[in-house]
Amino acid sequence: MLVISHISLDPFQILENPIHVVKMVGIYALLVVPFFLSGLCISFLLAGIPEKAGQIYFCSLTGSGIGCLLSVFVIPLLSNAGAIMFSAFALLIASLFFNADKSRKRRILIIVLMVLSFPLVLGAKSLFEFKVADSKSMSEFRKAGLKPRMTTWNAFSRIDVFGPTNAVYSPGLTSGYNAGKIPRQMMIFIDADANTPITEIKNRKGELDFLLHIPSSLAYQLRKHSNVCIIGAGGGFDVLTALKTGMPKQVTAVELNDDIVDIVGNRVNSFAGNLYNRSDVRIENAEGRSFIRNYKGFFDVIQISLVDTWAAASTGAYSLAENYLYTTEAFTDYLGRLSPDGILTFTRWLLVPPKECLRLAALALSSLEQLGVENPENNIVFVGSKRIGVLLLKKVPFLKTEVDQIRKVCKTYGFHILYAPGLAVNNLFSKFITCEKKNAFYDAYPLNIEPPTDDKPFYFHYYTWDKIRLSKFSDLFSWYKEDVSYLILLVLLVQAVVFSALLILAPLGFSGKTKALRNRRSLRLLFYFACLGMGFMFIEVTLIQKFILFLGHPVYSLSVVLSSLLIFAGLGSLFTSKMDMTSRRGLVAALAAIAGLVLVYSFILSELSYLFLGWPLMLRAGISIFLLGPLGFLMGMPFPMGLRVAGKLNARLVPWAWGVNGCLSVISSILAVILAMGFGFSVVLKCAAVVYLFASLAIHTNFHAEGPMKV
Repeated sequence: MLVISHISLDPFQILENPIHVVKMVGIYALLVVPFFLSGLCISFLLAGIPEKAGQIYFCSLTGSGIGCLLSVFVIPLLSNAGAIMFSAFALLIASLFFNADKSRKRRILIIVLMVLSFPLVLGAKSLFEFKVADSKSMSEFRKAGLKPRMTTWNAFSRIDVFGPTNAVYSPGLTSGYNAGKIPRQMMIFIDADANTPITEIKNRKGELDFLLHIPSSLAYQLRKHSNVCIIGAGGGFDVLTALKTGMPKQVTAVELNDDIVDIVGNRVNSFAGNLYNRSDVRIENAEGRSFIRNYKGFFDVIQISLVDTWAAASTGAYSLAENYLYTTEAFTDYLGRLSPDGILTFTRWLLVPPKECLRLAALALSSLEQLGVENPENNIVFVGSKRIGVLLLKKVPFLKTEVDQIRKVCKTYGFHILYAPGLAVNNLFSKFITCEKKNAFYDAYPLNIEPPTDDKPFYFHYYTWDKIRLSKFSDLFSWYKEDVSYLILLVLLVQAVVFSALLILAPLGFSGKTKALRNRRSLRLLFYFACLGMGFMFIEVTLIQKFILFLGHPVYSLSVVLSSLLIFAGLGSLFTSKMDMTSRRGLVAALAAIAGLVLVYSFILSELSYLFLGWPLMLRAGISIFLLGPLGFLMGMPFPMGLRVAGKLNARLVPWAWGVNGCLSVISSILAVILAMGFGFSVVLKCAAVVYLFASLAIHTNFHAEGPMKV
């Protein structure tokens, strides 16, 4: 970790600067060592005492599940580096139990190492400072010699606060306004990339007039004295915009990151003008979509502005990320929480050719059609300013008086209308919104702008396979600059396959003792373990995504889903050690039950999550554990049972079974994302069911290949 923290690897410069390839290979080489050795530890145990595979696998899975839960607390407490050092300290504890009764000197040495390493656990945050890549927006502040005034860690992000600085955040500010009149701002960086400003408030006359020249203020100028909800409040820029331009009765500011809420509301409260402690501002520390689903009232304005890692989005890096704020179902949820004449407003980047804003239009039309709205083109207004596009959406058509008011505001402040009902505007937005054959438009457009769904929540993914046209190799470089998703996935997939071949197939092929490993029965067993690795990872990746909405926070989903699956899988593994397995029936039945349960979940999980979404968090977590427990219990059974079969057939098969299972797990985590981007997460679950059926067939055939096998 000490070496890696001093290597400034920038993945976005790999194709332009070969030195970053060397750095990446170096990091790979460093990371291989601890993971390879930790894999050997498990392999030694499984190979040495395969009859105890159930107990060993139980301890391994249960420890992993507990680790998932602990990470939520350890990372905020010790930082990312401290969490890694904590893991190293845990490994020293584990080493005490290997040959514990053989060498007193060894135990003393380990204890000395533990005493020496403990200060590293506590001081890792200051000892290990990782380099920020040049492609990250925070690097510009570092190059200017600025240092963060505070840095915090939580389980899902790092927060750095700079300033106040000369940098100005004013998306879409019209050219007619003097940017020098904008108050000073502090800048919050999330993971050194996305940023959100904290604007200084001194209660001087006219200090916030610049907000009238920001296009996202349009909705508030149409709906004065309203009840407002802002999703992704961040440092409070949109809250200020609402207060200045709309004079609302109440602003509900929803922010996922509790560290940002603490920074604005407490640590720099005086600089921010007591913004998050005003009586007319209510702070909700929650995920936006989950908050909207749980909220029982109605809003006159709901605003979502540039809520994502926007710097990464502009370079194409964000195309791999799921975002449940930008789906057809999400738009339907927002519209359901609007008052009868309320406005839903989104702010996104206005790029050339249009993609983000055009997809917003597709989502708006799709959600209105799902609600049964006739002539949905009358419910949409699009306004632009510089690189910013703003969507205004209503459940009812815009009135002519409202369109006239929009024209007046745009003329006053220098915005331009991209589309409004009844106005003759000749551009791509007008052509798309008014065209009758949307599918034909989607097919003809060079980018994928079809509306995402909760099952395929990849809003920033515009280059599907059918849209990628590479006439020559050099086209790869221009495509890479627009969307790195498939390039990343393909490179990762190739790497995983190559390393799997080097670590699994090559040793099998060149070992001098592979005669017993080359028969069909052995190969069927290895195929069986490959299926288990693939099926387990398909299920794990998909369920983590499926439960984000239900639990309201990515970290809650990650910790609850992973810990539940792993701990219950450990219990299932322990259960197999107490079973008297005298035939194939128990193993085949477990595999068939997993496949059947996964198929059922692929159809009912979305409906169940919506049914209980309004319940308190602890009850939802309990329901999640209740749903995941039986599946996890069953998923823990096939691996140790298969190991007992392998150990009975040939003890040399046990470490190879473990290796094949691990390699296919890595490969399948990448395949799961590729499949989800193309076909949706429900299809990935169905594929997992099929894979488990293949495993059932492989082990069933293996039992009968050379007569019954006792386990």
